[in-house]
Amino acid sequence: MSKDLVMRAITGKKNVKKNAASTNTMGRFETEMLAMRDNLGALSEIKGSWVQRAIDKTSYRRIILDMDSSESQVFGEQEGSAYNVHFRCTCFHPLFCFNQFGDCE
Repeated sequence: MSKDLVMRAITGKKNVKKNAASTNTMGRFETEMLAMRDNLGALSEIKGSWVQRAIDKTSYRRIILDMDSSESQVFGEQEGSAYNVHFRCTCFHPLFCFNQFGDCE
């Protein structure tokens, strides 16, 4: 995700040979920004028009989007973490969306 074009737009870093953000910055983004109530709501309401805009910007006739989450166990009282019944631990649980090339959208 640190090489993603959207992350580059967020951080303002255009050099494609370098990461758009450090590992620590990416962790804070995943646990602070993406976990905000408004952002979680927006992620769950991705509209077809947004997907259509993504399709319109590519020459490919078909785009495959794979949404998946990741679990990162934490210890102590880390801000943004919560107990997850499925994983049976306190963790960060960010959601990711990948295209068919493995790029994080």
